[in-house]
Amino acid sequence: MTHVTVLGMVAGVMTTVSFLPQLFKVWRSKSASDLSFVMLFILNTGMLLWLIYGFLINDIAVIITHSVSLVLASMILVFKVKYQYIQPRRRRIQAEKVRTQLYREHVLQEQRSKKEPLKKEPPKKETLNSRSNPMSPLTIPD
Repeated sequence: MTHVTVLGMVAGVMTTVSFLPQLFKVWRSKSASDLSFVMLFILNTGMLLWLIYGFLINDIAVIITHSVSLVLASMILVFKVKYQYIQPRRRRIQAEKVRTQLYREHVLQEQRSKKEPLKKEPPKKETLNSRSNPMSPLTIPD
């Protein structure tokens, strides 16, 4: 190994290790809202291109460091998508289901309270000789 290769490896290891604190922070906090999706996407694309370049020039330092860096940066990108886009959507869907269920239960409860059995007496049959109301059109005076 030449001095140039060692220098490249040390620089690559330091660059690669620099992703670990951010990865652990995102993983522990379950939040990546402060990280730019576009920046992470461009960073991962750039690292992929560096990896391809390393294979083309057959440079082991570039290949190893950018392989590991690409994995770590990709994990951060996956967490970003998971915590900022997928989980909130799932929470909204679940909250909507709960709201809908509560609303249905509320409506059913109101319907039940309105449908209490009414104590109705059977209607009285009016007869032609009924004298209960002298002004009733059905009554016939004697």
